[in-house]
Amino acid sequence: MEGIWIPPSTDFLKFNVDGSTRDSPGNAGVGGVLRDANGMVLCIFSCFVGIQNSNNAKILDILKAINLCASSQYTSGREIIIASDSKVAVSWVYNDGFGSLDNIDSIYDIREKLRYLRKVIVTYNPTSTNSMVDMLAKRASNLEGDIVEWSS
Repeated sequence: MEGIWIPPSTDFLKFNVDGSTRDSPGNAGVGGVLRDANGMVLCIFSCFVGIQNSNNAKILDILKAINLCASSQYTSGREIIIASDSKVAVSWVYNDGFGSLDNIDSIYDIREKLRYLRKVIVTYNPTSTNSMVDMLAKRASNLEGDIVEWSS
């Protein structure tokens, strides 16, 4: 059963993200979809991130979305919710440990960027409402090629 996407309030954009691994560790991919309050897709990404465990993939999907937000004219000055399906990854973003040494650089990078991107927050979002980004992450972990596309 596919979950229902819940739109953000009209002042926000919402970036749903997911990470996927073929094994743990194994080929890992990240995926994301940025939408406005009307559900209009503004950006999608699907990227291979190497051999990772599942927790690393969940951190790298958040980092990819933050990097896209930091570098885009579409998101400049906008309030953005990055919704992850990993409670653990979200807790690490907000200073509740690192999980493993493999995550330290990525988590520090996320925390530093969030200090400068004050209008970006990372929240937990249940897996059941994340089916489109799950498909994008699995696509990348299957080595089907990277995509980053912004609407025009």
